[in-house]
Amino acid sequence: MPSDHTIPLSVPVLTGNEWTYVKDCLESKWLSSAGPFVDRFEAEFAARLGIDHAVATVNGTAALHVALQVVGVRPGDVVLVSDLTFIAPVNAIRYLGAEPVLVDAAPDTWQMDVDRVAAYLDGCCERTQGGTVERATGRRVKAVLPVYILGHPVDMEPLLALARTWDLERVQGTRNRWEGDSQRA
Repeated sequence: MPSDHTIPLSVPVLTGNEWTYVKDCLESKWLSSAGPFVDRFEAEFAARLGIDHAVATVNGTAALHVALQVVGVRPGDVVLVSDLTFIAPVNAIRYLGAEPVLVDAAPDTWQMDVDRVAAYLDGCCERTQGGTVERATGRRVKAVLPVYILGHPVDMEPLLALARTWDLERVQGTRNRWEGDSQRA
């Protein structure tokens, strides 16, 4: 395709103080995931959200990996995840030795189909004192990881209700519990 028809994925815009900060970073030799710029970002981000801590990660896969660890996903656990996604959410689940269970997308939104989540939980799982487990395998169903794709959000209210009923964790944004959208991790 001719270059005049190229649509760039992202174009850097360095206006205001951005160029000064980039130069400061380069001159300080802190070009990695540590250093004063990262520390400052984490502190200011946490303060902005009114939480005690924030952790910067190098990419979304790393962020999902950390989030799954925070909610206690362990080897052998099951994590429900959208089937219409890219590989990062599934990789983050597998990094922990957990098993992804792919949930079909709803045909009208292309997001995780909440009715199919309900059908899986009702048909394949049971509540025990240790949490939710698959009847056939005994594997613990620990979390659901909805993936927003193409700018359209998952219908969270019914998904939240299911998760509360089945005592599942939600891995999304800064919230790590199903206790409601006002509580933050």
